[in-house]
Amino acid sequence: MWVSPRRIGSVLVAALVMFFGVPHGHSDTNVALAQVTTNTALQIAEGQRLVRVQSQIQRSAAPGQRLHVVAFPVIGAYGITRNLTAFGVVPVMNKRMRIDTPDGEITRGPHGLGDVRAFGRYTFLREDGPGTMLRFATFAGVEAPTGRNEDSDEFGLIPQPLQLGSGSWDPFGGLMFTYHQLQWQFDAVATFERNTTANDFQFGDRFQFDTVVKRRLLPTDLDGASWFLFGNLETNLVHRGRNEKGGQVDDDSGGTVWYVSPALQFVTPRFVIDAAVQIPVVQDLNGDALEDDFILTLSTRFNF
Repeated sequence: MWVSPRRIGSVLVAALVMFFGVPHGHSDTNVALAQVTTNTALQIAEGQRLVRVQSQIQRSAAPGQRLHVVAFPVIGAYGITRNLTAFGVVPVMNKRMRIDTPDGEITRGPHGLGDVRAFGRYTFLREDGPGTMLRFATFAGVEAPTGRNEDSDEFGLIPQPLQLGSGSWDPFGGLMFTYHQLQWQFDAVATFERNTTANDFQFGDRFQFDTVVKRRLLPTDLDGASWFLFGNLETNLVHRGRNEKGGQVDDDSGGTVWYVSPALQFVTPRFVIDAAVQIPVVQDLNGDALEDDFILTLSTRFNF
């Protein structure tokens, strides 16, 4: 029996709500804290459940086009074993593209559930010393076509890059490294995503390399501390291949962007609040591909 991707998305959303809705213990440390724009190789405790709710605002532009995206990803994580963690990401998005035409400006874009991502992370190397932790981990998963990908409006079929979903099953994976001390932490993550074809359209493959240098700003004395304030300098190097439609390459797509992302994280034993702004300092794009102005991320994380 064939099940539609939209039905799969509804089931995954319901499962996440049910799964993370009931508290089930908690770890006594917030060391395994994902950064704002990337992940970390530090594992969460076995049986621990984390929920992270983010809000993201992205603004991009190209000649005659201005894109505004507001997204609300809900991220869930569960510690299956000491070294294995399962993740799910359920995004809700609102996309709006303003386009200049000979008859004036028009606005196009949908809103609703995007493509759901599910993946597992396995820590295969761990070394602990006095006040230090070193971890290597690998991860792999898939992006499922749960978002609508054939929406139309009064002007006809919405262009594929503006759709909520890709319509394709896209695998991804990579490696993570983390070195943690009491005062600071360093993370590096390499990710490769293979995009497949749907609706006679294929997004370019994506490679991303992230680094994070994180330092504790407050308190200066750890004795009896019940909260922490961290300052992060996060960077994201993203390379996307050109899109293809009907076997023809889109010369106005793909390229390389390097973001520098200052961030703050306020950490307590039960919740975390953080914020970051991704600033594109290098954009080497093909043709008239959309250039990012900024990406602003705010999030809250809860431990159960």
